[in-house]
Amino acid sequence: MEGVNKKQWGCASFLLVFGLLLLMINLGLLQLKGSASGLIIPIILLIIGIAQLIKFFSKRRGILSGLIFTVYGGLLTAAFFSEDIAFGYGDIWRLWPLLLIGFAISLITKRTSIHFSYGEPKVGGRKEVNPKETYREKSGGHEHKSHIKHAMSIGNEAFTSENWALENMKLNKSVGNYVFNLKKAYISEGETMLDVSVRIGNIKMTVPEELSVEITSNVAVGENVLFNDRTDGAQARTLRFRSDDYDTAPKKVKIILDVNVGSIRIDRI
Repeated sequence: MEGVNKKQWGCASFLLVFGLLLLMINLGLLQLKGSASGLIIPIILLIIGIAQLIKFFSKRRGILSGLIFTVYGGLLTAAFFSEDIAFGYGDIWRLWPLLLIGFAISLITKRTSIHFSYGEPKVGGRKEVNPKETYREKSGGHEHKSHIKHAMSIGNEAFTSENWALENMKLNKSVGNYVFNLKKAYISEGETMLDVSVRIGNIKMTVPEELSVEITSNVAVGENVLFNDRTDGAQARTLRFRSDDYDTAPKKVKIILDVNVGSIRIDRI
């Protein structure tokens, strides 16, 4: 629409939707569970989402943000009118499957051919990690180097077989789940590093009581459980644990876990 800027369009859309809802409330067609002022933020989110979806159909971009804002704002709005819908601001992490849906829609509607690559992730045409990357380990005042194994994949992977070898590893999964059982792992002396990151998915790990560990566990959106500590929601905090005898233990594992959307659960056995 010529002569109408984005601010005017956004303001007009908000007043239109908000006015229609208030009219339906006054006519008895809808009943609020709370104050009408509580509808302002959900409606703004809904309008932003609809605008992004319209942008996607015309310019083929913005599908992910459009889906999230539309569904998030729509559910928050619906929760004001129905006792059957239990959805709040902290429940946004429950919408993580929208990432898969948005990715699928973008692939289907992409105008150019799609190429999949497996291996190390790249940024700006350059490798983000070096396959020869080494992990520096200090022991007895000397510094040793050991190679780190890298892997990047889509799907599920389990390290639960008897006497599986725990080595210095850096694992990166775009979509999927990891399961680790350190009770069954063969662990050599010294410090071993296990660095695992997942964009969308879950990480489950069991750690034996007698094993000395230093753990950093981070979930951006979802549930994060580290032994007796737990956090969840859209603003989950990083959890940390370090064994009392970590510095002097002959065998120890440094664990770094990171999930963008999903969950991490670490239990003692």
